[in-house]
Amino acid sequence: MIWAAGGKPHIPAIPGIAEALAAGFAVTPRELPAAVPPSLLILGGGAAGIELATFFRIAGSAVTIVEAGNTLGGRLDFRLAQFLTAALEKRGVKIHTANTIPRIGDGWAELADGSRLTASKLLITCGWEAAAAVPASPGVQVIGDAAGRRFLAPVAEWEAEAAVDRLCGISPERTQPVVARAIFAIPEVATAGMTLDEARKMDAAAYERRLPLTLSGRYMAEHPLENGFGVGVYSGAGELLGVHLAGSGAAELAGAFQINGRAVMPPHPSLSEFNRLLQAGES
Repeated sequence: MIWAAGGKPHIPAIPGIAEALAAGFAVTPRELPAAVPPSLLILGGGAAGIELATFFRIAGSAVTIVEAGNTLGGRLDFRLAQFLTAALEKRGVKIHTANTIPRIGDGWAELADGSRLTASKLLITCGWEAAAAVPASPGVQVIGDAAGRRFLAPVAEWEAEAAVDRLCGISPERTQPVVARAIFAIPEVATAGMTLDEARKMDAAAYERRLPLTLSGRYMAEHPLENGFGVGVYSGAGELLGVHLAGSGAAELAGAFQINGRAVMPPHPSLSEFNRLLQAGES
C-alpha cells in the first residue's frame, strides 16, 4: 500500500489565530486573497514567505515579514540569506527577524518586542506538515508530504517512482539524488548539498570557494546590475560537497552539478528537470 495523503499549512498555536482565520483576516497560501491587499503582514520568513512577499510587493502591497529566526530562509547559507534580505529591503519590504507574534487580533498582530503591526491581511507561512496520520499497518509505504521529510514536489515524485518499483520488484533500492532547494524570489537563490560547517564535521580540511556569476558573459549581459555569486564547498581532497547560488538563474544552475559523486535533483519548477526526463526516455 502506498500512502500519499499530502500536506497542509502548519498553523502555530497563537492566541487569536483561529478567530483571525475564521474572520478572513488571516489566510494561508491555500486561501490567497483574490485581490491584492493594500498591506500584508507575513508570519514566517521561509521559502513561501519570501516568494509571496516578493510577489505581493511587486503587485503593490505594503509588505512586512516577521521571522522567528535570526535570518530569513531557514537553514540557508548566511550569505544567501543576506542576499535575499537586501533584495527584499531594496523593494521596500520591512523585515523583523528574531521576533515572534504572541497575539493576534482583528486587523493587527502584536510582536514579542511589544510593538503592534496592523495590516489588511495576515498571511501564515510557518511551514508545512502531513495532512493526515499514517495508517498503523505493516507494509505501508509513505511518500511525499505525508512522510514529513521534505515538502518538495520532485522529492514526492521520486519517492512515488521508488515505491512503485519496490512493489513491482523492479528495483528494491534506489539512491536518492542530492535534493536541491530554490527560493524563487527576484533574484532567486538555490542550494544543494552541505554548507562549510556541515562539511567540516566530516572533514576538518573542507574548504570553500566563492566566485561571481559575472564570470558568465551571458549573466553579465543580462543582469548587469546584479551582484550574484556562487559558493562551492569541497572536501580536503577537492570533492564538491555543496553549492550555494544567489542571482538570476540560480535554480537552473543548481540542477547541473554532481555532488559527492551523486546527481542533483533539480528544483521545481525549472528547465533542468527536463534533463532527467530526456535521459530516462520518459514521456
